[in-house]
Amino acid sequence: VETEEGVVEVVGETLDGPKKVRAGESLRVPSVAALRREAAEALDAADRARRSGRLEEAARGYEEVAARPHVGALAEEALLQRALLELARSRPLAAERFLEEAGRRFPGGTLGPERAAALAQARMARGDLAGAEAALRGAGGSAAVFEAKVALAEALMARGEGARARRLLSDLDAKRLPAALAERLRRLGLGRR
Repeated sequence: VETEEGVVEVVGETLDGPKKVRAGESLRVPSVAALRREAAEALDAADRARRSGRLEEAARGYEEVAARPHVGALAEEALLQRALLELARSRPLAAERFLEEAGRRFPGGTLGPERAAALAQARMARGDLAGAEAALRGAGGSAAVFEAKVALAEALMARGEGARARRLLSDLDAKRLPAALAERLRRLGLGRR
């Protein structure tokens, strides 16, 4: 937006409130599509940094994307990736904070099952098996949820809580489990032979 004389007030979906443009000034108003494209590029850069071991750079990148307005699912993914990074760094409380933020901001988000599985992992890392079980309740049937349920069942079995482990797994469809998870269940005596 440019103006040659006077003052123009500009209001736009991607602006943080009205902006005044005076004579001789200009203002770039990005489209939502452009903001999402830039956020996707930043998310890819954070992923590359994580894969190459530059974890602090990745963490900053994920947080930057998560803070951007108008990027929806990309911000949800950035928060999940930031939480997973914290789990990999053995920081379950930090992971939980990012997962809780994602839950508040994106309560019906597409990554809900993955968020629940990561929350269960964080709680298991802290030794809170009841909290992990609560996180998985009603989480759906994604691969991440299956993995988290099997990991929790293993932890319960290690504590001698076989009945509780069996209840946790009662809703799993053994035919839908990847072979590696089915094998882990068989080793625990919980899978089909």
